[in-house]
Amino acid sequence: MIINSITLDNFRSHKHSVINLNEGISVILGENGAGKSSIFEAISYSFFKTFTGKIEDLFRKSADENDNINEMKVTVEFEHGITHYKLVRGKKKSSNIAKLYRKESDNLSLICEGDTVVTREIESILSLDSKSFLNAVYIRQGEITDLIEKTAAEKKELIAKLLNMDSLQKASDDFKEIIKRYEEQISKNEGTLLTKDAVEESIEQLNDKIEENNEELEKINPNIKEIEDELKNLEIKKLQSEKDKNEYDNLKNQIEQQNKLVDSIKSNKTINEGKIKDVEECELKSLELEKYVKQLPKLQELKEYKTELDKHNLEKRNLENNIKKINENKDIQEKSKENYDKYEKIKNENSSLENEKQTLENEVNKNKEVKLRLKTLKERNEGHVAYIRETSGYAAKIFGENFSSPEQIESKVKEESEKVNGNIEKITEDINNNKNKLSVVKNDLNNTEKSLKELKNTQDTCPICQSPISHEKHLELSEDYEEKISSFREIISELDKKNKKHEDEREECRKYLEKIDNINIIKLNDEYTEFNEILKNIKDCEKLLPEIEKKEEAYEKLKKEIDENKDLLNDLEKYHNDFMISSEILKGLPDKEDEEKKLDVTNSKILEIKGKCTEIIRQYRVTDNLDHLIKYAQQQVELYNKYLGIIAGKDSLLKENENLINNLSEEEQCLRKFEEEINNLKYDEEKYKTILESYKLQDEKLEKSKLRKNTIETEIKSDEKQLENKNEELKRLNDLSEEQDNLKKYVEILEYIRELYGKDGVQKELRENARPDIEKHTLDIFNEFDFEYTSLELDENYDVYIENKNERLTLNMMSGGEKIVIALALRLGIASTVSGNRTDMLLLDEPTIHLDAERRRLLIDIIRQIKIVPQMIVVSHDDEMESISNNIIKIAKENGISYVDDS
Repeated sequence: MIINSITLDNFRSHKHSVINLNEGISVILGENGAGKSSIFEAISYSFFKTFTGKIEDLFRKSADENDNINEMKVTVEFEHGITHYKLVRGKKKSSNIAKLYRKESDNLSLICEGDTVVTREIESILSLDSKSFLNAVYIRQGEITDLIEKTAAEKKELIAKLLNMDSLQKASDDFKEIIKRYEEQISKNEGTLLTKDAVEESIEQLNDKIEENNEELEKINPNIKEIEDELKNLEIKKLQSEKDKNEYDNLKNQIEQQNKLVDSIKSNKTINEGKIKDVEECELKSLELEKYVKQLPKLQELKEYKTELDKHNLEKRNLENNIKKINENKDIQEKSKENYDKYEKIKNENSSLENEKQTLENEVNKNKEVKLRLKTLKERNEGHVAYIRETSGYAAKIFGENFSSPEQIESKVKEESEKVNGNIEKITEDINNNKNKLSVVKNDLNNTEKSLKELKNTQDTCPICQSPISHEKHLELSEDYEEKISSFREIISELDKKNKKHEDEREECRKYLEKIDNINIIKLNDEYTEFNEILKNIKDCEKLLPEIEKKEEAYEKLKKEIDENKDLLNDLEKYHNDFMISSEILKGLPDKEDEEKKLDVTNSKILEIKGKCTEIIRQYRVTDNLDHLIKYAQQQVELYNKYLGIIAGKDSLLKENENLINNLSEEEQCLRKFEEEINNLKYDEEKYKTILESYKLQDEKLEKSKLRKNTIETEIKSDEKQLENKNEELKRLNDLSEEQDNLKKYVEILEYIRELYGKDGVQKELRENARPDIEKHTLDIFNEFDFEYTSLELDENYDVYIENKNERLTLNMMSGGEKIVIALALRLGIASTVSGNRTDMLLLDEPTIHLDAERRRLLIDIIRQIKIVPQMIVVSHDDEMESISNNIIKIAKENGISYVDDS
């Protein structure tokens, strides 16, 4: 089978990659993680739907929210024999894709579709199942060297896998788990069977108990009949006695109820007579309380007069206070009027002076700003002068000459900087030249030391090609290497000394350059320019000083005059305030004549009310505590009204008392009638209790007998049920015992099958059967590389032995190149054996990984010479692989998407 092209759409990290292949060697190159190995996985997926992980993992991950991925597929065009095919396999979100076409020119005809059908058809075309095909054509990372470097056990495991025998080992391991489960069941059954003796003993005990209970049941049944007959006779007597008792209890109850009724009437009669007596007492008390009914309205009237009198007295006091305030404030105004006028006059004068002062104050403040600016300019100029002097002094120190202007310093700095930078560049160039020489010499030294070390580890063998050499040649090589090492070390020492001297010289230049760089020419020029501008501003400010001092003197004189006026105003302020306050008070007070008229009217009303109060006090002898008297009179009137309400119900109480007397007579007569009837009734309480007790004893005796009978019958049923269960359990245990014997025999058979499928069973036989074919194919492939060996032998551990004429060699006796060829030939020999020599293609995944430089070079040369298959596809990250093929496919990845790099 030859693959012509593979197209990956949204498969793994590939968005849309087309890989065109041809016969011969095709190399797929790319960095680790670029998506190279995904191409081999795409081949196994498309042909047999074989992949690692979940099917969802094969879908490319979306780059962003606009990158919608609804379908993943792999398309492979291949030829087998003379027939060309096109295979498409993939998956949409909700359905699978699997189609196989026959291709004739540009026309396609569908052969079959569906995952399972397509896979079966591919296996039929290739005459190989999926596992055999992949083991035959797909050489994974490290498999080549593993066949000669792994331990015997590891090689057996790898070869078993390549020969498709790993399923036998898996079956053997699975049998072990199955046997373990059966052995666990046997152990569990043994525990269960331990209960068999106890079950048999329990069955015997249940049979004995059932027999005993049946015998007791036969004795209980006649006894129950006798008790039931006796109970019927006692029941007849009991019913007659209960009838007499019910009649007696009924009469007794009626007498009790009648006594209660008579007692109730007597109680009500006593209560009613007490109420009549209370009414008669209330009639006497109400006569005593009638005087308070007349007194209460007059007392309340007196209280109202007193309230009105208090109101008029308050009004009188307010009027008198107003008249007094009016007189006092008019007196204050007369005394403070002159000083009030003076205060107002000075206040107006001062207001005019304050305006004039504000104008002068504004000008004085502006002048202060001029003085402050002059001070600030002088302070700033001091800083500029200091910087200019410091920089000039620093330049004079490092250059050894004095400067009169920034321009001279700037010119000197430029000249010296150019000169020093030129020296540094020349020294740096010398250092770099020496470093390059050092690198070359050190590399030669390392290689020579490595060769000497390898030479010392071998005896009369060339460390490079592993061919035998004489002892003299061995010593000559050793001395030559040591002389070279000594020479290289002297050259390195000399170059190190030169570079150390150059480094010191360059460091001196750099330090001098740092000093020059410390002179900030731009800042120096700025400071000098600023110094001249500030000096001009200082002179302008000093011209304004005489006029400023003149205005400050006028301002101080005006300020003194205003302060004197303020002192005078403070002295007059009390009189001014008194006049103002009294004016405000008089505005809020009424007219004096109106207040005097109101006072006369109020005095008249007070005299009138006092006369009315005196008359009521004299008539009812009222003391000072009027509220207490009113309250007491109100209480007595309330009590009087209460007594009147009680007295109103007297006639009703007298009539009710008469009715109670008549009812009492009638109910006492009825009571006497019930007592006569009960005396005439013939009822014996003791006789009744005796009959009742006898009946109860017989009834309990019957219940106990029936209960015992039911208990025995229940026990018999329960025991029979248990007996049935125990018999069933015994049957299950007998069946289990038989099953246990069968299980043990079955485990013996499984152990035999497991050993048959194990490494020393069928697997060993298959390895032995396959070994001659593998030896033949391996030797044929090995000799294609121009090695003339007569035979190749594999022992049971698949260790390789080669014969050449009469010499038998092991791998350890072969050169590095021969070992690599043997390993590759053995792997290809196994592939030919598995495929029945029907392999047209090989897939090599990173064949040079984990190899050192020498063995990597050897393997690349060997792969270049392989002619045993028409097509070989190699995946590698090693750029050296480019030399073995003209069909180079480069895979790159950008922003998580793999693609074929055609650049």
